[in-house]
Amino acid sequence: MVARLAHGVSAAGRPERATEGTCRGDVREHVPSAHGASFRIITLVLLCLAAVILGLPSTWRLPIISIARSKPRGRTVGLLLALAACAGGSRPVAKVPSPTDERGGPIDTTGMARVRFARGTTSGILDDSVTAGGTRSYVLGAEQGQVMLVHAIAWPVAERLHPPPEPRVRVFSAATGRELPSPKAEPAGWSSRLAETGDYVVRVTAVSATAYTLAVQIPRQVDGKVGAPPVLFTGTAPSRVPIDYLVAVEAGRTLEVTLGGAPSVALHVYGLGDGVQLARLADRQRLFAGRVETTQDYVVSVVPGAERAPYDLRIAVR
Repeated sequence: MVARLAHGVSAAGRPERATEGTCRGDVREHVPSAHGASFRIITLVLLCLAAVILGLPSTWRLPIISIARSKPRGRTVGLLLALAACAGGSRPVAKVPSPTDERGGPIDTTGMARVRFARGTTSGILDDSVTAGGTRSYVLGAEQGQVMLVHAIAWPVAERLHPPPEPRVRVFSAATGRELPSPKAEPAGWSSRLAETGDYVVRVTAVSATAYTLAVQIPRQVDGKVGAPPVLFTGTAPSRVPIDYLVAVEAGRTLEVTLGGAPSVALHVYGLGDGVQLARLADRQRLFAGRVETTQDYVVSVVPGAERAPYDLRIAVR
């Protein structure tokens, strides 16, 4: 299950400048080039499919972005969307020491890298690295009531026999310094509905020197009233990163999703709380209609197969 990306990063892991987005404090995405990554992408797809078929265990079920890279450092040469169960099935989460500067009170965000959304996207991606036992901090702005998902993916993602430990992700309120708990209690990933508008600090810590990709998602809220006409969204995907929408559905109701536009776009629908997939990414569906069994928020992702792909999305609750 997962999210998105845009222009590249420098060889030192610093994000390149991006244009302003439309949402306050939203993250800008950095999309790496996909040239020369076909073989690596196909290989990772086969690995993921094999993991699903064999029923490998999963340490987390948040949707994330798995990105195929030629090297742990340097410019990313391709990207691959995959289920979280594929990407993190057998990878350990190392215990790391807590940062020593967490004494409460406002956090000084001076000098922190700011995660930004590119216009028309709902995710921000940064490639970075951390020293053994070290901590990297990032800041972003978000609004009250928004749902935010954060995950750090250690490289190399294809090394399944001896994968690097997953970094630990923690989120703090910049105004109070208070750490925000995640309902899922998964060290490698974090997700929650935000209680206030303001800046948030994301901290990534690892027990050993680790190169990783930080992915932040803030899906767009959909007001899907029961029996109302379908809510329509149209646009053009600026990159191959999915565009996420969030709709609350009660158990026993029917969720209807229709996707049109470029032939390369597809649907991915899953429960935010339980991770259950209603429309699997691998099936490349463009239509879903079914009764849901659990009252929760559901993520509806438009997954582009190419950059600048036009799409139109209709969501209805019956």
